[in-house]
Amino acid sequence: AGGNVAIYGKSAVNGLTNPASLNPDGSAWAAGIFTVVGDNKNLSIDSGTGTILLDGVCVLTQSFGGEGIYLNGATLTSAATTGTAIMLNGDASAANYGAGTRGAGVTLVGWSNTQPIDISATGGGDISITGVTTSQAAPWNSGIRVASAGAGTTSISTTNGGDINLDSTYN
Repeated sequence: AGGNVAIYGKSAVNGLTNPASLNPDGSAWAAGIFTVVGDNKNLSIDSGTGTILLDGVCVLTQSFGGEGIYLNGATLTSAATTGTAIMLNGDASAANYGAGTRGAGVTLVGWSNTQPIDISATGGGDISITGVTTSQAAPWNSGIRVASAGAGTTSISTTNGGDINLDSTYN
């Protein structure tokens, strides 16, 4: 069985408002959807035969940057047999970035061997990842950023004929 899972997130306009959370220069960072770094803190969603949608928007107006979706260690699994089984939409294009700031529509980081990124459509459905940014700072000036830290791994896979579609846009 299973059911559809949809998570929507939108950052605060002014990013982090707690002065203790700001960077030393007073700038801030924010994300529409963010997973916490740390042992045994992985996001894990298994929708059975349902679909998974993560839709994150960053509208930060301070000077450092942010992401629409930032996943540090996550397992997303869907056995949907047709259509889009797993969809990630990250939009950081409305954020007001200045020179030297960073941000990506979707960032996927396999943080460690205990916090991998594993996105898997097991029933024949597709995976779609769309990221949009306006960031001016490399290497974060991409719609989709995939990375691994330490012993971390990042895996995006389909079985039974599903497609993987990546759409990365820099405005």
